[in-house]
Amino acid sequence: LLQSLREVVQIYQQRYHYLLEPINFVSWLLYIAAIIMVSPILTNGHKCDVLFSAASLTVFLSWFNLLLYLQRFDQVGIYVVMFLEILQTLIKVLMVFSILIIAFGLAFFILLSQVVQQQPNHVSFTSIPMSLMRTFSMMLGEMDFVGTFIHPYHSGDLPYPYASFTILCKIL
Repeated sequence: LLQSLREVVQIYQQRYHYLLEPINFVSWLLYIAAIIMVSPILTNGHKCDVLFSAASLTVFLSWFNLLLYLQRFDQVGIYVVMFLEILQTLIKVLMVFSILIIAFGLAFFILLSQVVQQQPNHVSFTSIPMSLMRTFSMMLGEMDFVGTFIHPYHSGDLPYPYASFTILCKIL
């Protein structure tokens, strides 16, 4: 509550410049999540899934906020600045690669969502959001080699095993 008052004072002092700092949005999100997290304690209400989501967000943002406070110290401040610069670059790269993630994810959804006998590795392609998340995971390097190639090979469901393994070796 006191931190929220401090933020209101900063809004009054900085006016338009306050909105240009993304750290301020992180702080407000932290305060809102913390209030949602402790609301059952204040109102003697029951716990629900939203509270656990708010609690996990509060813990993450609290540690992230601590990291931002460490930026002020000489010994570790340069590493925090480097981390924030890399994070900004990563977000820009992900914005560009999101086009490829959407393209591949929708293509996999179209190809693998209507499989008659669903294999365990194809279950993640049954809905568009899950297909996009699975494609993002595959682009990060998680191929699920055992579920995608080994199990179908041993059960005889891999139609062209030698061609599949040859192409996979070229990708790796």
